[in-house]
Amino acid sequence: MSVSHSKKIGNVGSDNWNSISRSEFPELSQAFQQIVEENNGKGRVSQAVKRLCAVAIAIQLRSDALIVITIKQAIVSGASRDQVKEAIGIALMMNGGPVFEYGVRALKAFDTFNHKGDKSNG
Repeated sequence: MSVSHSKKIGNVGSDNWNSISRSEFPELSQAFQQIVEENNGKGRVSQAVKRLCAVAIAIQLRSDALIVITIKQAIVSGASRDQVKEAIGIALMMNGGPVFEYGVRALKAFDTFNHKGDKSNG
């Protein structure tokens, strides 16, 4: 992602999104803000860990705007570059595991619906 592209996404994601959501959906925006504040409060999980979880989820959602927002928040919370790399690895693991699981399901479906009984390798 180019620098100019990331700045554009960051501006859209953090500035315009908040003002548009507040004006167009005031009740939903207020309810969402309450959820955000509740989850941003002090708890048993550090802010850095919360932000790293958010980074991994943003990656899973394939959302450039959320990636920019959550990375900025992770930096502010003190997360390191190496920690972000681990969060990326977790996102990969969580995407790869389900893909593999559903791949096995596809193979089982093949075996179920293949009346020829062909289980050969080629």
